[in-house]
Amino acid sequence: EMITGQAAAFVDVPITFQSPDEKIMAEWKMLDHAGYSLVERRGGTIARKHRMTGSGGTELHLREGSTFSLRYERVPETFSLSQNYPNPFNPATVIRFALPQDALVSLTVYNMLGQEVATLLSRATLETGVQEVEFNASHLASGIYYYRLLAMPITDRGNEPYIAVKPMMLLK
Repeated sequence: EMITGQAAAFVDVPITFQSPDEKIMAEWKMLDHAGYSLVERRGGTIARKHRMTGSGGTELHLREGSTFSLRYERVPETFSLSQNYPNPFNPATVIRFALPQDALVSLTVYNMLGQEVATLLSRATLETGVQEVEFNASHLASGIYYYRLLAMPITDRGNEPYIAVKPMMLLK
């Protein structure tokens, strides 16, 4: 069934695979270039995301605790950084951001003094779409922290980097 007209940035439809084998091959043939992906989660966090364009496939490992979904996401029109959720948090939170094109992305967490306390992404090549990264702050003290996104578009058009900073509160 086609997934269209949704107001949300993305929609996930759960998929169940049944096989006596631990590894299976998932294949697809997409008729258009809409934003479909096969998403694998482990423990609620995205472990792998396979963009489904044209004809292709990928090997899936049916591990215990892994879940799969078909994700449809609208291609973002602009770069953006969302407020982490939950906020305040203890000890983990999710940071979401939107990329209107493929980009080299760095995501860094700083304390109130401007000292770097965690590097979540360091010049990672990420695809167009809504991305999410989990941050576990169990090693940090309660307080206000800042997360900074730097996204450098991968293009020959000479686009400027996108930089955004947001606060978050860790309560233990």
